[in-house]
Amino acid sequence: MIPVESSVRVSSYRGRPAIILFARDIRERLILQGEMDAQQTVVREQNRELVAGIRYAQRIQRAVLPDAERLQDHFPGSFILFRPRDIVSGDLYWFGERDGRVVVAAADRTGHGVPGALLSLIGVSLFQEMVMEKGHLDPATIFNGTRDGMIAALGRNTESDQRDGMNVGLVSIDRAASTLAYAGAYGPLYLVRKGELIEYKGDRMPWGCMLARSRPSSVPIFA
Repeated sequence: MIPVESSVRVSSYRGRPAIILFARDIRERLILQGEMDAQQTVVREQNRELVAGIRYAQRIQRAVLPDAERLQDHFPGSFILFRPRDIVSGDLYWFGERDGRVVVAAADRTGHGVPGALLSLIGVSLFQEMVMEKGHLDPATIFNGTRDGMIAALGRNTESDQRDGMNVGLVSIDRAASTLAYAGAYGPLYLVRKGELIEYKGDRMPWGCMLARSRPSSVPIFA
């Protein structure tokens, strides 16, 4: 038995109707198709396991990030727009209250996916350490401390991409005094006051391993 692929056409032979049958040996094709199907099965299984792992990483990332609804306790009517492109996100947000001041940070990494998500976990832990554990409330001080921590964490890997980092905007709000202090690493602050949109641009330096000539400074903004 030989597997074949056939085609038929009607013609004539010596003045009489004739049916011409073409048969092609497809044994080699079937062998190649079987190998391809087996490879696709392996790829589908690997992809399924990869997606399952990323979705588990998503649960970890959501558990580490602050509960977005808790920001309502500090600022009723506020919101956080967080829409990961690749299940997990390279962006992060963080906020916390200490000694009557609320510190809020928003960061955006150039990359996406799992590498960005891992970097965001480092960022969240550094903000938590600087504000809640060490008690720093000045945005520039928080920035410089967390930036040094990020460089130290990524510097352990000699093969680390020296462009690893984030664009970050950070504010420290004193509600009793109605003042806000801001610092940014390429991350701007937009203030709407009396119908006018005011932009405070961040310093032209990254938050991460890239070298910079200057460090961010805090900008006081009064109500």
